[in-house]
Amino acid sequence: MKTRNFFILIIIGTIALVIFSWLTHPKQTPWTINNFINSMTTEKKKPSLNDTLSISSTKKLKRDDRATKTQPKPTKKKKTFSFPPPLYSVVPNKWYYSKTFDRFGQRKPKCQAIRHGIPEEVQFIKKTLSLASNRTYLNDLVLRELTEVCDNKLYDSYAHEATKNQREEEEYPISFGVYINEGGEQTEQFLHRIYRPYNYYCLKLSSQLSKPFHQAMVNIANCLKNVHVVKLPDVVHDEHKKIDSDLQCIKKLRNYKWKYYINIQDNDYPLVTNLKLVQYLKSLNGYNAINSRASKEIISKKTPATESNSKTPSNVPAVNVEKLKQATGGKLYVGDDIFIATSSFCNFVIQNSIASELQNYLKNVRKPEIYYWATLQRISDIPGGYGHKESSKTYDYNIRLVKKRSDNIACHGSWNINNICTYGSGDLKWIYDEKHAGFLFADGKFAIMNFGASVYIFPFGCFIV
Repeated sequence: MKTRNFFILIIIGTIALVIFSWLTHPKQTPWTINNFINSMTTEKKKPSLNDTLSISSTKKLKRDDRATKTQPKPTKKKKTFSFPPPLYSVVPNKWYYSKTFDRFGQRKPKCQAIRHGIPEEVQFIKKTLSLASNRTYLNDLVLRELTEVCDNKLYDSYAHEATKNQREEEEYPISFGVYINEGGEQTEQFLHRIYRPYNYYCLKLSSQLSKPFHQAMVNIANCLKNVHVVKLPDVVHDEHKKIDSDLQCIKKLRNYKWKYYINIQDNDYPLVTNLKLVQYLKSLNGYNAINSRASKEIISKKTPATESNSKTPSNVPAVNVEKLKQATGGKLYVGDDIFIATSSFCNFVIQNSIASELQNYLKNVRKPEIYYWATLQRISDIPGGYGHKESSKTYDYNIRLVKKRSDNIACHGSWNINNICTYGSGDLKWIYDEKHAGFLFADGKFAIMNFGASVYIFPFGCFIV
């Protein structure tokens, strides 16, 4: 009896201990008496430093194993750049860079990378051109020598300026009137860019050009039969002579058949191919692309005081003001010196007395060219014009893209005295942005500043084709 009670007490005590252990260690499993007895009887030892390191290392290895299984270590991939679909194809100009890059053992530029502003390519161009900052192999003297003989590689490169769609371009010839103000290597590259054997060109040479470069332009006109020049005695660096030079060029080009006349400068870099230009001109449907907006000035017998010029010649012809007011609505309109006009418009300007009356009236006005063409465009019944009935309406065409300091946009080259950006390599991304796709030309020289000197390029050997 006593023995039975003893065993009952042992069983009850064991059950009580198990319940107590379960309440204090709920996560401990399995719940066996042996495990419980061992846990109660085994003396807990304080772990040594080696034991601690071993345990932590084991845990770390297990974590690393789990991480390796769940997240495999990525392999390093070569960094590549994916470009959006280009608006136009941009390729290196082999003629320009055949010496610059080969001379220093450099590869040709990656034009698409430059266009999209990839920093590595921009730095490569800067580094290469810094080595070539003192180059003299295509200065005015060398250019004069290159152009003296018509049978050479330079003129061969002009002759090869053709495209796959040449037939469409040949059937739609264009004429260009180009102010040549700067001269030098970039101007020659500009001519290279816009030249086509089936178009016509008139070069208006500034008196500021060096004699060697002036002679080089005359040489080009002698060798390329579709190129003409307004010679140095006829054009001086005077704003009152600009309209005269425009009219002289139009008279020279009247002997040929062309659809449109484009008046530009040698620092207007073309953003589109000749084919794209032809397609744009066709879209005008016989209208001129002349920017024109109403100015504050009205046509009167008195010259606008705000535009007076002390250099005005004293022998200004008499102007039939009433006739001029009737034709223009009595207002002066303002625009730009860059414009696009039909051949019919150009013939009107040469032959009609209203055009000469307006030119004489503007001889007392500064920058007369920005008023002349914009006001002619508003004359009643002028070919391709708007008329003056909607005098308050502004016509603004995307002909010339300009980056101005007032736009608060960074210039990666430098700002000129007129606060216009002289483009650097970093500006090409801005120029070729999709929002500028409708522009035909970019206003401004292209330069990279190296050691305080400006190295002009056009632009960085990359041409749109």
